[in-house]
Amino acid sequence: MLKMNKKNLVLLLFLAVLLIGVMLVSGCGGAQEDATPSAEETQQEDITPPPEETQQEDTTPSTEEAQPEPGTAQLVHFDKLIPFLPDPPSGWVAEDPSGMMMSFGGGSWSIADRYYTKGDDDASIAIIDSAYLSVGPWMIWEGYFEYETTEGYLKSTNFKGYPAWEEHTKPDHYALHIGIADRFMVSISVTSMDKDTLYAFANKIDYDGIAALN
Repeated sequence: MLKMNKKNLVLLLFLAVLLIGVMLVSGCGGAQEDATPSAEETQQEDITPPPEETQQEDTTPSTEEAQPEPGTAQLVHFDKLIPFLPDPPSGWVAEDPSGMMMSFGGGSWSIADRYYTKGDDDASIAIIDSAYLSVGPWMIWEGYFEYETTEGYLKSTNFKGYPAWEEHTKPDHYALHIGIADRFMVSISVTSMDKDTLYAFANKIDYDGIAALN
């Protein structure tokens, strides 16, 4: 009887070990199956958005979407524009700057300007805040077209990173119209001199500072 008990005990231990082994093997197999994703799951996890989708997500709003409606922007007073009118280059005399604000049914706009003289030569600089309205030079800005004739030219250009139009009327008139942030414009005009004088004035203006008023 004791021997039978021992045999039964050994058999039971053997079966228990075998059962535990089967469970461990099954557990390992299950863990491997769980740990190894299917090809379909791997594709879903590893697939990154196509360049088109990524580009669409990173795209910032356009200037037209970002800017306020005409007439709704807070107008920059001419007192804040006047400090951007430069002192005269060497040999020139500057008059005191002036400014004004104008209003009408659709909104308001402001302008600061200054005149300079050197003998018979003269120059003027105007800084305009249109508040996104089609007023002053902005009324013809989009309608400008390039031309060149025996009497002069008008051509689009870029000055210090800002879109501009350069104008020349023979014999001695030059002008530069620079658009800033779709609302400010700097217009520089010189008469009885060459184009170098035009850019001598243009280079004395802080355009980034004007843009920061936006």
